[in-house]
Amino acid sequence: MSWVKNLWGSGVDTSIVNLLKQGAIILDVRTHAEYQEEHVPGSLHIPLHALEPELDRLKELKVPLVVCCASGKRSGQACELLKGVGIECENGQSWKKALKAVQVIEEESN
Repeated sequence: MSWVKNLWGSGVDTSIVNLLKQGAIILDVRTHAEYQEEHVPGSLHIPLHALEPELDRLKELKVPLVVCCASGKRSGQACELLKGVGIECENGQSWKKALKAVQVIEEESN
């Protein structure tokens, strides 16, 4: 099975791993119900519809954001808004990708 993993990759986005290692914060923009069902432990949750009033607070963090949702559509919209006000961010797409990146970092530290 390892040859399949080598051929197709592990499904982990190394750019997300690198950003998290540099201190980025995961921002989940899914609905409250989606977030309550499952989420990346330690992630910041601001639903997309509530993001605009939080922009000043997010600017104050002064760290890059890895923005995630269920599929990448809402996180892409959020990134456009964030970048438009000068906040560094990366569209992490699915929250499950962000979770995998966190798990890789945790495995490396063990």
